Amino acid sequence: MRFRTQILLLTITAMAVFGVLLVFYSTRVSQTSNRRVEEFTESSMGQIENALGLIFSRAQNTASYFSASVITRQYLLEEDSYEAYLLHRYFSDFTRAAINTDGMIENVILYDREGNNRFYYNAINMPLYNDINKIKEESRVSGGEVRLHYDAERRHLACITSVFLDAPIIPIESRRAGQIIIMINLDAVVKTMREAGNMEEVRFHLLDAEGSLVASNTGDDTPIEEGNGIIRMERQVGNTGMRIVGYINRGKVLRDFEPVRFFVVVAGAVFVFIYVAIALLYHHRIAKPVHRLVSEVSEIGRENRHRKRLEGQYNSELSGLAENINSMLTSIDTMSHRIFEAQQKMYEAELLHRDTELYGLMSQINPHFLFNTIQIIGGIALLNNVPVLPRVCNSMADIFRYSVRDSYNVPLREELEIVRKYLQIMEVRFSGRLNWKVDTHRTNLNAIILKMIIQPLVENTINHCVEKKETPSHIAIDITEEEDSLYIRISDDGPGIDGAVLAQLTSMMEDKLRLEQEMRSRKRIGIANIRYRCLLLYGDKSEMGITSDSGGTVITLRLPLLLR
Repeated sequence: MRFRTQILLLTITAMAVFGVLLVFYSTRVSQTSNRRVEEFTESSMGQIENALGLIFSRAQNTASYFSASVITRQYLLEEDSYEAYLLHRYFSDFTRAAINTDGMIENVILYDREGNNRFYYNAINMPLYNDINKIKEESRVSGGEVRLHYDAERRHLACITSVFLDAPIIPIESRRAGQIIIMINLDAVVKTMREAGNMEEVRFHLLDAEGSLVASNTGDDTPIEEGNGIIRMERQVGNTGMRIVGYINRGKVLRDFEPVRFFVVVAGAVFVFIYVAIALLYHHRIAKPVHRLVSEVSEIGRENRHRKRLEGQYNSELSGLAENINSMLTSIDTMSHRIFEAQQKMYEAELLHRDTELYGLMSQINPHFLFNTIQIIGGIALLNNVPVLPRVCNSMADIFRYSVRDSYNVPLREELEIVRKYLQIMEVRFSGRLNWKVDTHRTNLNAIILKMIIQPLVENTINHCVEKKETPSHIAIDITEEEDSLYIRISDDGPGIDGAVLAQLTSMMEDKLRLEQEMRSRKRIGIANIRYRCLLLYGDKSEMGITSDSGGTVITLRLPLLLR
């Protein structure tokens, strides 16, 4: 795919991603807005419903309390003027306490059974006689019912109930003693409605059972049409017959979200404009020159192999790159000639080296001649009644044949067999001073290891332990298998290794370069050779450690467990 096509696809992808993010963000803002409107509506309506329900419930409870009071009954029935005066004072104090306790009660009016006014608490808020009669006629109650009544023409809100001579289970009209009217303060109701919600965000209308407007938190009695951002919700206020209607102005409720929405739109437009401008500038300043540069480089590498330099003119950003490419092409051409010359020289040296190796091989002793010679020595020893020597010669021949075998990796079983033959030879050499054992601990003897990797370590142990002791020495070879590793431990009871020498050995085994130098200089050939071979073949999967003290030395070799 061309570079310019990639830039175009990248631009389209970025625009698409931005569009998806913008739609997602707008959707989230819209969902959040709707959720906030719903929560605000539920909260506002619930708050005003509870507040008005509490007001009317308290008024109804107060009316019921007055109607059931003994003082009220005695006051309505008392004919003695002095007793009636005293009861009037008691009832007045009783009423004053109720009004002071509940600020929503404006006045208390009491009528006897003939309809005569026996008491009113507040003369200023006392409705006219005709108003009272109309309220009584329109809201006649039966039994012990407490009714909430609203006079739309005169804007009176009253709670009316009857007073009976006693408290029968079923009130009888003939036992009616009078009627009590609790006048509710409409200004206090309007104040409560205003406290329940911001007038700019929500308008509350309190309606009676006939749909007449009782009160509004704005003082505006004009009905509002639903729509154009206005949400209408209506709820009943308890069992009073009153209804509260809420008109929620969606725009006012969400006015805090409008700047965010506007910012998103403007930021999106600015981002699109800036991104398109950058894309065009990038296309003219970078994409087109880079495409031309790539075309020239491609022509040099494939179509025109004889061309050695870039010939196009580029802007300041790419001119330095073009110059560096020309310098690199020149260097590559020079290096190619040098490499060709070096390869020719190496080929000639390789031919000379092969000739030298061929000459050296021709001058070596034929292994079969050596095997035959060892077997002849064993035969002569047997004829001369020296039975030990044939066994030594046979073991030596087996070891030599094993060492010059072509295979590089061998089973653990074969390696241990050669080690045993070697130790048998050493037993003859040291005549009773060498004790040894090999313990495989149920290890899989078919595990593959490097050839001649244990015998040199055993030989090294004999050189530094048995030869330096006049008393019998003990050598133990333990082979264990743990998870994916094979552990080979060779221990002796010799005098141990000097601390400085041990430190040098440990440091050498961790340094590949020193191992190679030691191996080439033929110093410590056993340990250096084995560690170097293990590093070459197994890498970090192999480890070699040496611990030593006056009680002996332990060489531990860890190899990966490999099976055929």
